[in-house]
Amino acid sequence: MSTIPEIYVDWNDNYGPNLIELDCAGSQRDIEKQGITLTEGLKVKIYGDELEAEAIIRHFPNERTWVAEVLEGTLKTVR
Repeated sequence: MSTIPEIYVDWNDNYGPNLIELDCAGSQRDIEKQGITLTEGLKVKIYGDELEAEAIIRHFPNERTWVAEVLEGTLKTVR
């Protein structure tokens, strides 16, 4: 059974409704440390501060931006 990659996010880095950019230092560190290859549709767990959620990776090639799209009903407080 494979595990879902976990990526730190800055919840204030909104790209749009339910979209969180993956460009902060913590995101980059987790991606590199775990050897994650970002691909459209990859399911991940995102976390930061007191929140976590399941998300799907989305890519906006024109802006060269990778984002995590929070899956409805998965956002929760962990503390």
